[in-house]
Amino acid sequence: MKTDELIVFTLSCKSCDDKQNILVDKSRAIKLEKIKNEIICDKCIENRRKK
Repeated sequence: MKTDELIVFTLSCKSCDDKQNILVDKSRAIKLEKIKNEIICDKCIENRRKK
């Protein structure tokens, strides 16, 4: 059985610049790299809903 290597990936919210580290496998990290500038944190999503 092949073991997948885990990578620490840092995501930052495009609205408030809040940073969060997550563990992902290599294939998921490549996918996240493409959309990392479009991610919005839960706190900003809630603030948008309240408005």
